[in-house]
Amino acid sequence: MIKVGENTLIVSCAIFRKELETIMQRNEWNFKLIFLEPLRHLGVKKLDRELNNNLERFSRDYDKKIVIYGKCLSNIDDICSKYGAKRIKGENCPEILLGERFLELIKEEPGTFYLTPPLCKDFKKMAIKCFFTDDYTKLKDNYFRNYKRAVYIDTDIDDLSEKARELSERLDLRLITEKPGTRNLEKRLKEVL
Repeated sequence: MIKVGENTLIVSCAIFRKELETIMQRNEWNFKLIFLEPLRHLGVKKLDRELNNNLERFSRDYDKKIVIYGKCLSNIDDICSKYGAKRIKGENCPEILLGERFLELIKEEPGTFYLTPPLCKDFKKMAIKCFFTDDYTKLKDNYFRNYKRAVYIDTDIDDLSEKARELSERLDLRLITEKPGTRNLEKRLKEVL
C-alpha cells in the first residue's frame, strides 16, 4: 500500500465518483474529493471556469493537487500547471477506466461507443442534455449511425449489464463487456501521487 500524505486534493469528473470512493476506502486514504458534474464538458467554458475556480480556491490549502479528467479541455494541462496540479494519464473517461485495453478496442473496431456506468444508469437524462432528444430512433439514425458496437465498462461496483444490454439493443449496437474493475483508475492515480 502506498503511504501518502493526507493533505491531497482531487478534483474529478463525477463520472468517477463511485470508483474513486471505492479506491479511497480500499487504500484508507482521506483526501479531499471535489466532483464536477459529468456533463460540464458540454459547455467547455463552464468546465474551464469550474476547474479554475476549484483549483484556485483550494490550491493553497493542499500540498498535492490531482485532476482526474481526460482531455475534456484543450488547455486542461495548462490549467493544472497554473495551480501546481497533476492530471491523471488519459485522453478520455473510457481510456482512464480501460487502460491499454482501450487502444486495442479502438483498433478492433473504430466505430465503438463506450458505456461508462453513469452513462448506462442515466443515459436518457444525458442523451437529452447532449443530443436534445430521447427518441431512440432519431439517436440511432442521426448520432449513432456510424457506430457498430457498444462496450459496457463494468467497474464491478454496480451491475448495470442489463441496462447496457437494453441500450445497445435500442441503439442497434452489438454489445461487449469489459471488466476492468477500478484497477486502471487506481494505477493511474497512484502514478501521480
